[in-house]
Amino acid sequence: YRMLDTNYHLAIVRASGNSFLIEAYDRIAWLVQALLSRLLKDSRLNEVSFTEHKNLSALIAEGRIEDAVKLLRTHIFDAEKRYKCIISKDRAKVEPL
Repeated sequence: YRMLDTNYHLAIVRASGNSFLIEAYDRIAWLVQALLSRLLKDSRLNEVSFTEHKNLSALIAEGRIEDAVKLLRTHIFDAEKRYKCIISKDRAKVEPL
């Protein structure tokens, strides 16, 4: 799933036609992959991600751009929250309280 997820993100960025966004994403793509490799170890998160990607694609295909942008923001911010949660759990295992 990770390869499909990577290709999906890349396709969305490239489809934007925004050269600044494309260049910025290209510079951080390795970091995105590192973060996703941690998140996508959980099959439940894979299902959530896949569903969000399907819904985002449908919204774009229907021309519902405002709704797509809202979903995209939610998708990104939720991923950030999940990653912070994973990091805090890992730190709790390693660092003394």
